Parts: sequence; C-alpha cells; structure tokens
Amino acid sequence: MNTQEKTNSSDATELTNQLFHLLHRAGQGGDEWVLSLFREADLTPRQFTVLTAAQARTEPSQAALVADTGIDRSTLADIVGRLVSKGLVERHRTQRDARAYAIAVTDKGHETISNLAPRVATMEHQILAVVPEDQRETFILNLEAIVENMVEA
Repeated sequence: MNTQEKTNSSDATELTNQLFHLLHRAGQGGDEWVLSLFREADLTPRQFTVLTAAQARTEPSQAALVADTGIDRSTLADIVGRLVSKGLVERHRTQRDARAYAIAVTDKGHETISNLAPRVATMEHQILAVVPEDQRETFILNLEAIVENMVEA
C-alpha cells in the first residue's frame, strides 16, 4: 500500500467513525432487524412501542403516552388511530376531561404483545451480544442519557 492509499484509508476510517455516522448506521441496522420482526404482525416498531406503553398503564391518556414514548402528539394520535383500526387498542373520552382520550389495550392487543415480546427480547439480546455482558447496563444507561440530552436540547 502506497502513502496515498494509506492516507485515503485513514481519512475514510475517520469519516466512517464519526459519532453521528455510527449512530445512524446502528439505528439503520436495528431498524432493518426490527422491521423484519414486526412486518408479519403488520405493525411498525413505533406502533409496538405505543402498544406496550399503553399496556404498562391503566388506560393512559394520549398525553401520558406522549410523555412515556417521546413521540410527538400528532404522530402519536396517528399511531393510536392505526392501532384502533387494527383492533389492538380502544380509545374513549375520559370522564375527568371530555377533550382527552384514554387508551385501553384490547385482548387482541395483549395477545399480540405476548406473541412478540419473547422475539423482541431475543432480538435485543442479539443486538447487545457485541457489548460485554458486564457493560450492557452501562451501555443502555448511556444511550438513555444521549437520548435525554438530545430531547432537552
């Protein structure tokens, strides 16, 4: 390898190791895995996130789901509408505030979560397999910190 090739190779490595590029590529790769997992269930990853967030609370409002997931209000309303049309959740006005909607996961929604949850856990384990086991918790905490910092910025 001549000097020019070494320089070009070094420059390429610096470019492809930029943090934003690595985050993008990790997200892109993760998206491909996740999309293949959810495709047969006719769900998107964000729909599954909202569905599981709704299951974690007793009839949460859409505002609570916005806070729990970090998905903006209009996008979340669209996602909930799609989940309603698939029969996975029901939406009804709350008694406390007639303007607010409460979300309830249907039996079909609970069954969908039960069917997918083990496969999601396996996929997450495969993704994290490259991180040493004793560093995984710290890795997740650092990702959460990055996301939180980006949201606050």
